[in-house]
Amino acid sequence: MFTKSLQGYEKNNFVQFLIKRFGKIQARKVIEKYFLGTSKYWNGANIFWQIDTKGHIRTGKIMLYNTETGKRTKKINWVHSLLKIYNFELEQCFFGEHLLKDKLKPIAIVESEKTAIISSLYLPSFTWLAVGSLTNLNKPKCESLRGRHVVLFPDLNGFEKWSVKAKEYGFKVSDLLERKASEDQKKEGLDIADFLLNFEIKDIEIITSKDFPPKKRKLKQDCEFSEGSLEVHRIVQERKIKRRELTKEESYEFLKQLANINHK
Repeated sequence: MFTKSLQGYEKNNFVQFLIKRFGKIQARKVIEKYFLGTSKYWNGANIFWQIDTKGHIRTGKIMLYNTETGKRTKKINWVHSLLKIYNFELEQCFFGEHLLKDKLKPIAIVESEKTAIISSLYLPSFTWLAVGSLTNLNKPKCESLRGRHVVLFPDLNGFEKWSVKAKEYGFKVSDLLERKASEDQKKEGLDIADFLLNFEIKDIEIITSKDFPPKKRKLKQDCEFSEGSLEVHRIVQERKIKRRELTKEESYEFLKQLANINHK
């Protein structure tokens, strides 16, 4: 069933959203990296396969998304439930756990599979895994992370719960969203992908490059700005945030924080 699902992407709503937002080359990159599948259970449904470090397929989460917005519907089902395997005992692993064979990159953990996929395009210096939900971060799952450098990126309002987990498991937890989000954004429970989608990938590449910021130059107003700083302001001014409005200051600060995360 896993093998048969690795096709039909022209009918896969989530894949079509990725293509529209990032283009075919970037979409193909994450399709192959995370083994995204297509399900016929609902028209346009996607399968997020859970594959462990030994290559065993634990299960697949079937979800339906809106092609235009990338937002999921309320519909969720599981491959193991549909197959009705006799004596089957589910033991979930991280979505993306098969990527842990790369021992060099630090690990970033988020709640949703969609967030892991989108974040991996913007910040490829991490190996991005998803736990499935706020409450699914547990000790058995984290055994595969023993000895690795791990940073948790909780959704807004999940910071306190995951901070406790971080101390228990010896992980770090990012408070970036908690510090930068507005009260309305906190009420919506946004995640890091919601913020990243306000930018193009090349915007993040500019700010996280080793040459940022370049040497300073003086403007006519006799004020000092770096060329990198001017570039960020140009990005913010030219591109209106499609999903959620951010001020110039918010955008610049958020990008600076991402640069720090990327280099650390």
